[in-house]
Amino acid sequence: MHVLFAGRLYFTRPGVVAVVGEDFPADVIAFLKKRHIDLKGLQIVPGGKTFHWQGRYGYDPNQRETVRTDLNVFESFRPRSRPSYRKADILFLANIDPDLQDSVLLQVEKPA
Repeated sequence: MHVLFAGRLYFTRPGVVAVVGEDFPADVIAFLKKRHIDLKGLQIVPGGKTFHWQGRYGYDPNQRETVRTDLNVFESFRPRSRPSYRKADILFLANIDPDLQDSVLLQVEKPA
């Protein structure tokens, strides 16, 4: 979320391609909308639950142990870029499967 907020403050109007369940906090969506983040690419799955990861970090934050991963609605997510997003120069591909990242890259005309 910090990347989106920084992008809005300093550079452009970012758009989001993501999936969440209906359990996703409405106040977070309101926060993003208030800051003019384009959420037209946000899919909210009725009856679904949002991805959840739980882990433990050691003294060194690079050392972590995954305790639990619940893919939920993310398990069947196939990102589809909106036509208005396909002309984007810059993409931020978050921590998703590299095959999904490639599929997003292929949907953009001339990413930098």
